[in-house]
Amino acid sequence: MLLTAILLSALIAMIALSPVIEANSGGKHFSSGGCGCHGGSSSSVVISENFPSTYNVGQTYSIQISVSGGVSGTHGGFNVEVDKGSLATGGNSGVKVSGKSVTHSNKANRVWNFDWTAPPSGSGTVSVGIAGMTANGASGTNGDAWRSTSISITETVVETNNPPTASNVQITPSFATSSDDLTLSYTFNDQDGDGESGTSIHWLKNGVRQTQHDGLLFLSKSFTTRNDDWQVEVTPGDGEDFGNTANSNIVTVFNAPPTISSTSISPPTPTPDDELTALVSDDNDNDGDVLSFEYRWLLDGALQSGLNNLSSLPSYATRLGDVWEVEIRAYDGEDYSSWTRSTSVSVEGQTSNTPPVVDSITVTPVNPTTMDSLAASITSSDADMDSITDVEYRWLKNGAQTGITSNQLESVETKKGELWSIEARVYDGTDWSLWTSSSSIQIMNTAPVIEDASLSVTEALTTDDIAITATMSDVDGDQLHVRAAWYLEGALQTVYNDMTTLPSEATSKGDVWTVVVQSDDGMDTSSGSQTLTVTILNAEPSVMVDLTENVTSQDALSLETVIEDIDGDTTEIESITWFRNGFREASLDGAITVPSSYLGPGQEWSVEVVISDGDTTVLSSAAVLIENAPPVAEITVLTDSLYAGERAVLTGINSADPDNSIVRYRWTWAGGGATGIEASLLMPQSDSVDVTLFVTDVSGAINSTSLTLSPIPALPCPSLTSVVSGEKVILDWTWTSPEPASFEITRNGVLVGVTSATTITDMPSITGTSTYQVQTMLGDRVLESPCQSPTVEASIESSSAEYETAPSSIAGLSLGIVYAVLGILLFAASLLRRGD
Repeated sequence: MLLTAILLSALIAMIALSPVIEANSGGKHFSSGGCGCHGGSSSSVVISENFPSTYNVGQTYSIQISVSGGVSGTHGGFNVEVDKGSLATGGNSGVKVSGKSVTHSNKANRVWNFDWTAPPSGSGTVSVGIAGMTANGASGTNGDAWRSTSISITETVVETNNPPTASNVQITPSFATSSDDLTLSYTFNDQDGDGESGTSIHWLKNGVRQTQHDGLLFLSKSFTTRNDDWQVEVTPGDGEDFGNTANSNIVTVFNAPPTISSTSISPPTPTPDDELTALVSDDNDNDGDVLSFEYRWLLDGALQSGLNNLSSLPSYATRLGDVWEVEIRAYDGEDYSSWTRSTSVSVEGQTSNTPPVVDSITVTPVNPTTMDSLAASITSSDADMDSITDVEYRWLKNGAQTGITSNQLESVETKKGELWSIEARVYDGTDWSLWTSSSSIQIMNTAPVIEDASLSVTEALTTDDIAITATMSDVDGDQLHVRAAWYLEGALQTVYNDMTTLPSEATSKGDVWTVVVQSDDGMDTSSGSQTLTVTILNAEPSVMVDLTENVTSQDALSLETVIEDIDGDTTEIESITWFRNGFREASLDGAITVPSSYLGPGQEWSVEVVISDGDTTVLSSAAVLIENAPPVAEITVLTDSLYAGERAVLTGINSADPDNSIVRYRWTWAGGGATGIEASLLMPQSDSVDVTLFVTDVSGAINSTSLTLSPIPALPCPSLTSVVSGEKVILDWTWTSPEPASFEITRNGVLVGVTSATTITDMPSITGTSTYQVQTMLGDRVLESPCQSPTVEASIESSSAEYETAPSSIAGLSLGIVYAVLGILLFAASLLRRGD
């Protein structure tokens, strides 16, 4: 039977494992080149597909493959292989995917759908192989037809545009007046070689944009006003992107000096009887200021300073044959115009010789700087053809004569911004020509020189600011500024342009920064430069260590750490080491808390923490002094009942100190005080009393506590009387309180008895008057109120006194019993107090 079952199972397994002859009805992967088992390749089979000709990286495309032609019917199959990208079924059950291959999952279709996802950027062209088959649906592979094809899909490359930059944005002239037009210049650069397109130009007056001037490279002086500040923002455009906005220099519009076109003297041919009047033609002030004028007269070319500021010369000041000229300048309240000289007039009676003429004066160089010397040359003529025998020169600075009479002007005499001109006249042996003036030449700025530059560090931490130190010079004595262009790994960082200190926030570990340093005097930049480099190194981490403050020996000492690393490095604590009074406590290594059991007052505890950021280690420490825990004061009342007028006993025995010992007890109350562990005071008759106990420990710490004691009504006072009967004195007193009391009776200060009754009989051994006192006691407590110890006197006559050598046997027995009871009570009281 067992054998039969085994054989039957084997038969079933063989049947199950036998292949079904379906000719790969489920599709065959990696066969895009075709399959010879299904008939043969046929051009009648048409394969349709919608693969894109170009792909966008990472995009998923829905692909449809269909076959037609070949053989009739609805059965077919396909296989697609790609060498790049990925395939997915896209949720379609009619296909299956294996890596870079997709094929049909059954043979009953001729149209299939699946997804293809394009590869990442830089993958290049994708090759796709496709095989399609139409089947007749009959058993076997005969009669089927197939065809294969391939396509290529190219990658879509997106080129990114680099925005342009604008540099060297300058408004000229940099020292402008309201008579100057403003001109904008800048350098446009585009890394891609794109042309400039769409650049925006915004003019700002006193920080406010002037939209009417947008896009202009030239600003007419008609729009400028004295004291205005002008600046331009240039945002370069290349037609696709805009670069960073660059700001120009700020130009302040200064006052424009007034001008005078010409002057003359009236009348033009005076006689000795005529008054000479100076006339101004075409005076102008661009700022609209009211002008005043200054005059100076020249006789035969020589300045007559005594006639300064006379607009007219009276006739008595002139003589026959005089040759007069006048110079006039205007003043607008801030600046002067240049001196403008009139043509000369001669008072009647001139010689018949025609004076020579200076035809032209040339000064070189035309645009001198403060480093240039000036040289003048002239041309002259004489109508009489006389030879020129002498030439005279005089240099004028800003319209004023300087006393320099050479045709050469050395550079040491000039300064930037000065206006220089030269006047010349020639002599023909008889007459001098009139003084002829050259055009004014302004001394231009000389560019500064950068002599040396250095950085504060050549290897900086990320916590270091990097400062530029530069040695610069300027022959004009201008205030110099450092121009700095910072580069990170070779790329210009425009945000830090002209910053002389690179802040630590800008740097990161591993950076290499380069700076190109030039000097600038506000008008020109030095032609030379210095290039400096600095490498940014790892910055040490920082750790702040704090220990618990105001900790006593009863507290735990805790450690808190705050760790920072400006480089963002991962930090870890390498070790924590504790020290007590300078000695290491190894048992606490690595601990962040010191238990109170380790602590004692006056100890100094310190901790050292070592942290690491992987490159460097840093040690930080902190220390704290363990404070003394103050003592705790506690008042205990030993007296059971606080009767008014009676003594109360207090103790501080229950006071304690957690880490020391108490060395002093001090008591205070209204009208009194005491020292020591115990204190006593008389209770007031009515009001309560506040008692304060101050305790001091070995370390000097003080603590206190207070207690209010309120009296209870006083005990009734006994009333004492005495009766003498023969040799006996009978004492009687009252006691109305329910409180049990005992009484000590003394005669003349000597104890004669103790009783709890309110009467006693005494037989004194002497005659005369005796003083008896009864002292009230509660147990061993003596009532101190004066009324609790009343006194009375008793007198015994000598005739009736009997002398006894000792008390009677009854009195002795009674007294002994009383003393025994009193001793037992005192002993018991002492035991009770110790027990408290």
